[in-house]
Amino acid sequence: WQVQEKVLDTEQAVLKKEFAQWVAEHRPRGRLAFEDRFDDAGSLASRWSNTAPGDDAPGGTPPVALDGDQGPAARTREGALQIIEGGGVGDRWISTRPTFNWRPEKTNDWIQASFDLLASRLTDKAGNAERIGWFIALHDFDHNSKTPGGNILIDGHPGGPTSVIVDYPGSGSSGRGNIGATGYTPGHNYGVRITKSTEDKFLMEHLVDGAPDGASLTLKSEDLPPGGFGFEYCCGRSFIVDNVRVEVSLIARQVPSRSFLHGLLLGLVNSVWITASHIIFFSQYIATHAQEAGMMKSMPLPDAPRLMMAATGPVVGLVSGIVIGLFAFVASRFVKSIRA
Repeated sequence: WQVQEKVLDTEQAVLKKEFAQWVAEHRPRGRLAFEDRFDDAGSLASRWSNTAPGDDAPGGTPPVALDGDQGPAARTREGALQIIEGGGVGDRWISTRPTFNWRPEKTNDWIQASFDLLASRLTDKAGNAERIGWFIALHDFDHNSKTPGGNILIDGHPGGPTSVIVDYPGSGSSGRGNIGATGYTPGHNYGVRITKSTEDKFLMEHLVDGAPDGASLTLKSEDLPPGGFGFEYCCGRSFIVDNVRVEVSLIARQVPSRSFLHGLLLGLVNSVWITASHIIFFSQYIATHAQEAGMMKSMPLPDAPRLMMAATGPVVGLVSGIVIGLFAFVASRFVKSIRA
C-alpha cells in the first residue's frame, strides 16, 4: 500500500503543477477574497472549521476532525486537502472560517468560488466518490437560525449535470434544479459564479476550468445569506482537492454606474501613501540619486523639497486618478456590452 500511495502522490503532484499553470493563464480576473493552496505546514484549523461562521455547533455528529487521520477528517498531504469520510450515518461539513457575501450588491457584480479536483478517491484501491459535494453560504447546520436559506449544496455528479439544493441538510431542503453539463472528474477546476441580474434575482452558473458550463439557474436573495465555503461529508465519499479560491468582480463590475469616480478616488488615495513614503525616506533616497537632487534645485521650493513633494503629490494623484477613471469607465462599458 505504501508503493500505491507514493504513485498516487506523484500523480497528484503532476496534476497540481498542471492545474496551477493552466488556471493562472486562463482564470477570469477578479479580486481575491480567499485562497488556500494547502502549501502551509500550519494547522488547517486556522483557516477551516467544522462549524460554519456564526453557527452555534459543529456541522454533523461526530464532527469532522481538522488535521485528523481517521474519518471523518480533513488533512493536508503533499500540498492538497484530503476529505476523509468516516462512513457513518448522516451529513457533516467543514467550512472556511471567513464568511462571504454571496449576494452581490449591484447589477452585474459577481462572486465565484472554485477548487481543483485532484482525485475522487484517497488510494487507487478505493472506490471513486459517487458525488463531489461542496457548499456555499454555509451558516446554520441544524436550522435554528433566524436567517433563512443558505447551506447551498452543489452536489457534483461524475457523469453529468450537477444538482443544487438549498438549506441542506434536513427536511426543509429544497432542490432548485441542475447546473452544468460536464461531470466531475479529476484533472479539472470546478466552481460556481453568482451574478446579480435584477433586484432580487441572482444567476448561478457552473464553471469548469474557469469557463461557464451548461445550464444555469436563478436564485433569490433569501437563498444567499452571508456564509462560508465548504465541503460535504457523506456516504463514504472521500476525495482530494486543492487551490480553493473565492473571488469577487473587479472595479468595472463592482461600480458600473460610478466607475470614473471610483478610478479618480483610487488615484488620489494611491498618491497619499506614495507621497508619504517619499517624504519619510527622502534623506535615504536623495543620498543615492545625485541626478534627481540636481533637478530638485531647479524646481519650486528648492530649499524645502519635502514641502514641494507634499504640494505636488495630490496633483500627480489627481492626474493619475483621471487616467484610471477613464480606463475604468471604458472597461465598464465593455463589460456591460458583453453581458448584454
